[in-house]
Amino acid sequence: MNYKCTALPIEQFDHALNASDAELKEIGACWLVADESPGFPCRVSLEDARVDERVLAINFEHHNAKSPYRGSGPVFIRELAEPAIIEKNTIPTLFLHRQIALRGYDVDGMMIHALITPGIKLHDHILTAFENQSVSIIHLHYAIPGCYACAVHRC
Repeated sequence: MNYKCTALPIEQFDHALNASDAELKEIGACWLVADESPGFPCRVSLEDARVDERVLAINFEHHNAKSPYRGSGPVFIRELAEPAIIEKNTIPTLFLHRQIALRGYDVDGMMIHALITPGIKLHDHILTAFENQSVSIIHLHYAIPGCYACAVHRC
């Protein structure tokens, strides 16, 4: 069984990356400066921002489903983010030193599998979740703050 971790496309954030501070405030977003690393994981590059690097903090609807599990929350986008290139069956490095919440959803957007795991065990848990053919997609979240990290698709 194969899977692929999928970063968010930078194009989804073009409007905000080029917005003024006033425009960002209108949509509830703002620029922050990373003061520690790791600590500001970018959802486009799937890399931690470096200290003193600017990141856009913005709300993102990560689970646009007509179900009780519909969800959104804050994400960070590095100012000069390059889109992640993640090989199949590979866990991005930034997950390996974090606690990760894995949430498996069926085709109706209902959560049918969930657990928290150290990132170093994530590969095995993804494979186990996808053994259930009803799991259509997996979302990874940073377990402590609860923020969306990326999607995992069968391939």
